[in-house]
Amino acid sequence: RIYNWRFFLPSTWIGDTHDNDKQGIVDDIRDYYGEYVAFYFLFTIYYISTLFPLVIVGCGWFIFQLYENTIPVYGSTLFVLFAMGWSTIMTEYWYRLEWAWRFKWGMIKYDDNETPQPTFTGQYVVSP
Repeated sequence: RIYNWRFFLPSTWIGDTHDNDKQGIVDDIRDYYGEYVAFYFLFTIYYISTLFPLVIVGCGWFIFQLYENTIPVYGSTLFVLFAMGWSTIMTEYWYRLEWAWRFKWGMIKYDDNETPQPTFTGQYVVSP
């Protein structure tokens, strides 16, 4: 499925990250490239889908600034607080989603200090 032309369509990437069985794109990437690359694509899908509320509010705020013809308009603090709250909630929810996918893929006790190339038989040297 990775070499299918539908792989490159935006509708493949913008979707539900909670249960990706409908699309299966993240599972296919995991099977082909491994967990680290799959988590990168999973975060990209999640980040794009969670940016929509901030984009809508930000565009509305930009239009309001154009209407007022000044950058520091009344209520700028509210927009900053909204952006801060969005980033905090987005990050905390990503941690929950990441652990759900780790559990799904059986990576709860996954060692982050794995050998870079287990089949390497030469000598490790520092590059000059």
